[in-house]
Amino acid sequence: MNKHLVLFIATFIAGAVVALAVRTALHKPFTAPTGHAGNAAYAPMVNNTTPTVPVVEPAPIAAEPTPKTAAEPVAKNVNTICSVCGMEVDPDLPTTTYQGKVIGFGCKTCPATFAANPERYGPYALRNEMFKK
Repeated sequence: MNKHLVLFIATFIAGAVVALAVRTALHKPFTAPTGHAGNAAYAPMVNNTTPTVPVVEPAPIAAEPTPKTAAEPVAKNVNTICSVCGMEVDPDLPTTTYQGKVIGFGCKTCPATFAANPERYGPYALRNEMFKK
């Protein structure tokens, strides 16, 4: 058993010494890294003053907004916390009106849940609270 262990350790050390010797012999400390050939059409970004994408001039700004560019006024939600799920109101989700006020929701399932029972969730939405069971 000891003979096998000594043989293993001696072989391991001899292999490590050989690998180190080869690495030292092939190492060239003062040469620049060669990298790879890569794409022949590659343009370096350092000190490159020629644009690769054509520059597009921006459109002139109209002095007065035209009816097709004027945005419709958007009603602001009275709540910042969804009364159904308790999450922060997501402006991308559809809103609903409760007692003349716009109510926002936190996730995709909340509008249907609110519509099924608006009297349950509505007062909490107006107070900007989550429904407590």
